[in-house]
Amino acid sequence: MLKISLLVLAISTIVALGRMAYNSSYLKISQVTVLGTEQLEAAQVIEATALIGSHILDLDRDQLVQSLEKWPLVKSATIKWKPPNEVVITIQERQPTALWQVKDTKYIVDDEGFVLSEAPSSGPMPEICVIHLDGQTLEPGSQVNAEAIHLAYKLTETLPQTLGMKAQRFEYLTHGGMVVVTDKGWRARFGDMDDFDFKLAVWKELLAKANQLQMKPQHVDLRFGTRPFYR
Repeated sequence: MLKISLLVLAISTIVALGRMAYNSSYLKISQVTVLGTEQLEAAQVIEATALIGSHILDLDRDQLVQSLEKWPLVKSATIKWKPPNEVVITIQERQPTALWQVKDTKYIVDDEGFVLSEAPSSGPMPEICVIHLDGQTLEPGSQVNAEAIHLAYKLTETLPQTLGMKAQRFEYLTHGGMVVVTDKGWRARFGDMDDFDFKLAVWKELLAKANQLQMKPQHVDLRFGTRPFYR
């Protein structure tokens, strides 16, 4: 009987000590540090996570990470406990890469095609703009065709060196792909990034042939390999 009483006493003591430790202020989060933010306000992140004053043992890192990564501007997030009572949140933000236009509205998108926000009426903005001719209204967090953005940058970089002309406008159709309009008046449908160098070589050969025959075609469709359509 005495042994049972001592066992009960020991268990009660352990439970009491556990409660004291759990309720100790040393295990309450008193500081949250946010790293890596430029577009987001650190205070906004701290308020949204509601960590100040919560218990460190109640910290659900996976849930908080998933919640933060739903924000349009957040590409990734990590959360670490820094003893005794600090939590460090590191944010990798999505970076403005291009403009994506639907009708009269322009959106800022990153290199993966995620919509960050509507473009402001003034201020610095990305140089590349892709006009989605059959696109629908977008919301922050939605995603557009990232390959079209990469193709627009590739054409902007390559055309002056290879063909002696500059890309002036990019038009995109959901089922027709990308068309680039140049400063020489050419419209060339690339479609997608597949066989980019080959398409460019076909276009270059067509330009040489047109110049030799004194032809002035203004539109070429490069999606069909060695059988480009032009007019």
